[in-house]
Amino acid sequence: MFLWMGSMFGLIPTGVITENRGWRWTFGFVSIFLGILNILQTVLLPETAFTRADFLELDVTAEDVLSTSFVYLQKVLDTLNQKRAIAEEEVGNESAAPTPKRKSLIQRMELWNGRFSHENFFKSLARPWVALLLFPLFWNMVFTGMPQVFSVGISYILPQVFSVPPYHLSPAQIGFIGAGPTTGVILATLFTALTSDRVALWFARHNNGVYEV
Repeated sequence: MFLWMGSMFGLIPTGVITENRGWRWTFGFVSIFLGILNILQTVLLPETAFTRADFLELDVTAEDVLSTSFVYLQKVLDTLNQKRAIAEEEVGNESAAPTPKRKSLIQRMELWNGRFSHENFFKSLARPWVALLLFPLFWNMVFTGMPQVFSVGISYILPQVFSVPPYHLSPAQIGFIGAGPTTGVILATLFTALTSDRVALWFARHNNGVYEV
């Protein structure tokens, strides 16, 4: 919701600020909020990644995916139980390792905190770009990205259209044009929140109780 209505809602305060304080203050207010946000993010959002011991790795890989949901669920449970049993046996055979001491706030704010994956660095770097070769992922990127691009483009076009004859709207008046699209996005979000789960359950009931993602 915030991604889709950000450019439209942003018209309202920027229009009022431009009319009363000048267009430079729109960047000033953004800088103030970003400065406060950066401080809060640095202090309140520390790195939470933690490298677990190999015998504690209980994640299920894509190799465990089967054709039907019920069989897949049973396979997941069996795999987790097997890995848990192996992990408990290995823990029992090893000496109790001391619990790592929690890092201080200054240490948690370090720019470099080590690597959390044993995978090749360049392979990890290339993986997002290689994933774009998958047509469903590429289509999802285009489908979700283009509307956002158009909404940002509209926010740039509106002043060019409505600030000249025959409209002669002021910056604040142009900004309030964004109230309509903002309201529409909020109502659409509420509608989908109230209906999407119900629709999915309805389809699942008519698909022999199987919910397919």
